[in-house]
Amino acid sequence: DLTGDWSSDVCSSDLFKFRPAELQYEIAILGALVLYVLASLVGRRANAARASTWFDKNRAAFKEEFAAYGIGKEGRYEQDGGDEFVVFATGRRAVESVQVTVKTQPAHDLLVMLYNVVRGVMDFNFRSGADTVVRAFSLRKTAEDGLS
Repeated sequence: DLTGDWSSDVCSSDLFKFRPAELQYEIAILGALVLYVLASLVGRRANAARASTWFDKNRAAFKEEFAAYGIGKEGRYEQDGGDEFVVFATGRRAVESVQVTVKTQPAHDLLVMLYNVVRGVMDFNFRSGADTVVRAFSLRKTAEDGLS
């Protein structure tokens, strides 16, 4: 039975003995690790929700302009890390393809968020944590361009 006095020097059972007072740092570190992992999971889910919202709102426009949109049979996006989401589109004249990257705030990484806040306070020109969308077009080379 381990329901004895945890502030005492020794807590024992039939199989082992240990000193709970010596484990206070380990318990604190384990608690911090659990909080960090939970924050990471919640942050990843929040990032995916923001990216999914953007892709869902713009899906109709991309499907109207391009013959193929999305990755895989479902036409979804791919997650590239904790805060970047990528989708491809192709099938438009003079456009080989377009890669759309949605980079969200690093809500999955508490240390990066802390760094961004501290740096943002010290450097007013520092832009961090803002959600950004990058559309990279790859244009098709044609004989009319003299690039064939």
